[in-house]
Amino acid sequence: MPQRCVSALKKSAYGIFRFFYIFATIGFSLLILLLFTNVVSRNLFNNSFAWIDEITKFIFTWMMFIGISIGVYKKRHIGMEFFTSKLPVRIKGGARTFSGFVTMIFFLILTLFGAKYVGSTMSMYSPILNINYGMVYLCIPLCGILSIFFCMVELMEDKHPAKKPPEGEK
Repeated sequence: MPQRCVSALKKSAYGIFRFFYIFATIGFSLLILLLFTNVVSRNLFNNSFAWIDEITKFIFTWMMFIGISIGVYKKRHIGMEFFTSKLPVRIKGGARTFSGFVTMIFFLILTLFGAKYVGSTMSMYSPILNINYGMVYLCIPLCGILSIFFCMVELMEDKHPAKKPPEGEK
């Protein structure tokens, strides 16, 4: 039973990862297109679009925090990997578990303070596009929640290793 549960969680984590990976790809492409448009407009026509500056800051903020969650899923975050890789094999598992819990605590703090920050900026709007800053900074607690979920799945997988990876994963 635990193996089936871990497998289902791993598949759902993979689905969430794929969604946010596609979201980040589209967001990054849009960011590049908008910045390129503004550079060309500024250099060829001596005219810059203020709304592009504002929206690219917001897109960059989202891409940064979504990228953090993607890094956690792909195990490409620094974490404590440097320290755990130096340990003997027999205590490496316990150190990985400890590292996972420390990482989850960090993201829990990020989530709580991020949610507080979102709440405090809900009544503020951007000057040009009139976008609610609370919606812009919603990426902070979202990153924290996703990262905690990905860490939990990794810890459960370490405790109950899968026989074979889910479909679509290498």
